[in-house]
Amino acid sequence: MTTSTVSTAGKLPRTRERTTLVVGLAGWSLRHPVLAVGVWLVLVVISVVGGNLAGLHQATDAQLAPGETGRAAAMIQAAGLQGHDTESVLITAKAGSRPDRTALDDAVAQVIAALTPLPMVTEVSAAVSSSDLAARLVPVTVADGVDDPKPLLAAVSRVAAQYPAVQIDVTGSLTIQADVDQQLARDFSSALLLSLPITIVILLLAFGALLAAGVPVLLGASSVISAVGLYTVASHVLPDGGTAAEMILLIGMAVGVDYSLFYLKREREERQAGRTGRDALIVSAATAGHAVVTSGCAVMVAMAGLFLLGDVNFSSMALGAIIVVALAVLGSLTVLPAMLGLLGERVDRPRIPLLSRLTMSGRPARVWPMLLRPALRFPAVTLLLGVAGMLMLAWPATSLHLKVSTAADLPQSLASVAGYERLTTAFADQRSSVTVVANGEPAQVRAFAARIRTAVTGDPAFGADPEVRGVTGTSVLSVAVPYAEDSKQAGAALHTVRSTLVPQALAGMTGIQVAVGGSIAWNVDYLQELSTGAPCVIGFVLLMTFLLMTWSFRSVVVGVVTVAANLLSAGAAFGVLALVFQSRWGADLLGFRPTGGVIAWIPVFLFVILFGLSMDYHVLVISRIREATDRGLPIRDAVRSGVSASASVITSAAAVMIGVFAIFAGLHMVEFKELGVGLGAAVLLDVVVVRILILPALMSLLGRANWWAPAFVSRLHPSTFQSTRAE
Repeated sequence: MTTSTVSTAGKLPRTRERTTLVVGLAGWSLRHPVLAVGVWLVLVVISVVGGNLAGLHQATDAQLAPGETGRAAAMIQAAGLQGHDTESVLITAKAGSRPDRTALDDAVAQVIAALTPLPMVTEVSAAVSSSDLAARLVPVTVADGVDDPKPLLAAVSRVAAQYPAVQIDVTGSLTIQADVDQQLARDFSSALLLSLPITIVILLLAFGALLAAGVPVLLGASSVISAVGLYTVASHVLPDGGTAAEMILLIGMAVGVDYSLFYLKREREERQAGRTGRDALIVSAATAGHAVVTSGCAVMVAMAGLFLLGDVNFSSMALGAIIVVALAVLGSLTVLPAMLGLLGERVDRPRIPLLSRLTMSGRPARVWPMLLRPALRFPAVTLLLGVAGMLMLAWPATSLHLKVSTAADLPQSLASVAGYERLTTAFADQRSSVTVVANGEPAQVRAFAARIRTAVTGDPAFGADPEVRGVTGTSVLSVAVPYAEDSKQAGAALHTVRSTLVPQALAGMTGIQVAVGGSIAWNVDYLQELSTGAPCVIGFVLLMTFLLMTWSFRSVVVGVVTVAANLLSAGAAFGVLALVFQSRWGADLLGFRPTGGVIAWIPVFLFVILFGLSMDYHVLVISRIREATDRGLPIRDAVRSGVSASASVITSAAAVMIGVFAIFAGLHMVEFKELGVGLGAAVLLDVVVVRILILPALMSLLGRANWWAPAFVSRLHPSTFQSTRAE
């Protein structure tokens, strides 16, 4: 096992290397540092240029829609009946003003006159009045391919300026999407501007030197930039679902900085122990480098589990995360050793006064052995209390309510979203819809549509006057539902259409293909897709994590302990999510409007990410404990040595992650708030409770059993962490 101690004669032992891929890559990079750095820069440039030339290929609505909703969307697309985007202009009296019907009617006339000549507008329909006559609705049909609502908004603003007592809102898919895109762009610009200085400050505290702090940031940022370009090219094979770029930034900066941090800390430790130049870097590659590979493989394998859902959005996020993690691992094994080889001891320059003395002293840690005393002196009690505390925190997750993101979850500060709220209040039948699509023999399709229309007309569960459009052999019937799309009443209306009205309308007909979609169906089918696929994803991640850790450490017990520890962290994170977003504890602090549930995709994605990211710390801690054990230390001394040796790097890496996740919790979109809170809480609990209390206590109790494995597992390959020995 690698040793960093000096011999009794005062000379450092020579190293004998067992060549592995990791050590081989590091050795090649050290022999050709300029070439290694140059190749990395060329890769980044080619990725960016290739991505810009290829352009992002986004998934269609039919590809994004789940289950039967997706089939309905595909039928509509095949028949060319997608329809044009429709924006709604809502005209009401301003809050605190009495409705002046004459002013409302005059404003309606001016809006129609202002919008009709616009090139982006194909039709302005007659105004519709609300039941109490206090609101007017002007539907506006927008031409295909229009993605900028600014001319429409500008025309409406000019009219609104003429009627100070009248509130004029523009809302619809075009304006809401434009507002959301602008808010996301502002949010992520702010996140990037905040995350970089926070990361640099934490790294300065960790290293006490500017270059040492800058190298991980450069590697992480270059990995993200390159990954975005490569993902853009890959989107022509697997279309983009819309959120992969954000995930690449989130995951890429976290793992890129972490992997560099592991390597740099180990290289500095070896230099402080007396190794110089190539020896220190080779030992770092053989230890920290192997930990990086194991951790990176764990992240990529966990993310690959998302492909099992069969959902385009999840698959695109998984692909983006796998690309950026693979690049971060590759960079840590090649360009990082090359840069450190070129810099040499200059990596510790320029030094930050006071911080450099604290971080470069090489003195044994004092704080961490003190924090470990309860786990090492009273392991059974510490283990029991630690597990009990995590289970108590996880308990609220047993009542976790999953929901699909709707307009109610969007920031109310967006003008189009606030307008949509006022629209659905004044015109209840605009809240949601059910879309019935039929394809077959034209006469039977027309008869089927007529039966459905007759069945829903006059039923209070549905809106009035269902809209029918079609071409030869295909009919699309849009039925308004006067309830929020995620409500029980809306779900009941959909169930009635699918299970009762459609079968009745098909009575006596043959050869007709029918699919029921729309906004309500999208929610129901999406939740069904998640509930069906999530167990497969969870099972895959658990199994692959167990196999990977068992193989890496030649220990079945390590595999089981890894799975159990990560399950505790994930359960506690879900409990925090339920407390903050479902029990409304954090609404005022985080600035969101509670809707009584957690966005459905968050727990599945959070579970996968946590199992991947927590491996950063777990692999590092276990590998250092294994090193100490192989040096002949008793298990409790090995645990103390391993945890203490890795504590500073884990604390620094966790601080970077928590800082980035905290920024996400401050973004406007509730999905990213939930993601930031869940990941931040999980990392904090994982580092403080699992790595300081639960894991040391459990390994102390297990003793030599920590490394037990059947004979065939032990013979798989030599220990990963015995790549370099002292002679």
